Amino acid sequence: HEIGVTCDVVQYTGCNLKDGKVIYEGDILAIAHDDGSPDTITKVVFEKGAFIVEDDFGDSDIMPVGWALEYWENCGDVVAIIGNIFRNPQLLEKKEIEKQ
Repeated sequence: HEIGVTCDVVQYTGCNLKDGKVIYEGDILAIAHDDGSPDTITKVVFEKGAFIVEDDFGDSDIMPVGWALEYWENCGDVVAIIGNIFRNPQLLEKKEIEKQ
């Protein structure tokens, strides 16, 4: 029997933001870079056996979420969850956020 309810199943990555918010697969993150480079948007995906994100990490363009959070924090960047790929896919249309 169909009850007409749909839901998106996501998995907890094991990582939290500094404010305690938990990060799930499919979350969309905004990174405000402290070094003057354009702010970016990335999504959390499960690939190659790990939860990863894409950004410019110097030697690499992908990194496990936990390492990325530590990297961004050490750089003075601010990370926020701004949505997820199921409810807010339009957020991914623009990888760089224009500063106003």
